Amino acid sequence: MDSKFFKKANLVFDILLFICFSIAAMVGVYIMIDARNVYLSGCAYQELRNFIPEKEETEKVLREISGNAIAWITVEDTTISYPVVQGEDNLEFLSKDPEGNYSMAGSIFLDFRNQSDFTDSYNVVYGHHMPDKLMFGALDDFSEKEFFMTHRDGILSLPDRQIPFQTAAFLIVPAGCEEIFEPGYQADYPEFFRKAASIYEPEVMTGHLVALTTCAEDAEHFREVLILALEEG
Repeated sequence: MDSKFFKKANLVFDILLFICFSIAAMVGVYIMIDARNVYLSGCAYQELRNFIPEKEETEKVLREISGNAIAWITVEDTTISYPVVQGEDNLEFLSKDPEGNYSMAGSIFLDFRNQSDFTDSYNVVYGHHMPDKLMFGALDDFSEKEFFMTHRDGILSLPDRQIPFQTAAFLIVPAGCEEIFEPGYQADYPEFFRKAASIYEPEVMTGHLVALTTCAEDAEHFREVLILALEEG
């Protein structure tokens, strides 16, 4: 009887062990497929980069190529050149492309509390931290001072105009930092950036500001933020 009991127990144990290994294998395959899909979804934006709008074609490109895009942002000589969308909240485009289709890489999107024409004094733009410097994974490079200082210029293209900008600061801040993620927060931003930024250039910290933000390496606790200063015109 004891022998039969142990045989049954061993059989049950073997079955449970097989089930556990099978589940672990399926989870591993799913993670690999998920990671590849996220990567490929981010790579798809490289095709859009072939359609970076010229001044006279901005409205047409934003309408025909980029679906729901309200703007196009380009930091010169980097992989950051993407359409910018805006949802009814800050969750809508976390997993949608600019056309509104499901995309694990999501979209680059403006905070829903900001004006869509970037007329607010402080505008927050979010994007996923993707591998190979796709999406806002490219923000990593700005943590190096030499790279920051040699990649200052860019263009924010709107349907009716183009606004040049310069990079003004690079920060790594706590994920819950109110001053960074509240467009309407009435703070002395230059003073705040001066204290928090790893790189800071006060001579361009004027006019309207745009914060490009993504998860830092420690995604649970910190965010990377690149501050852009739009030229007045």
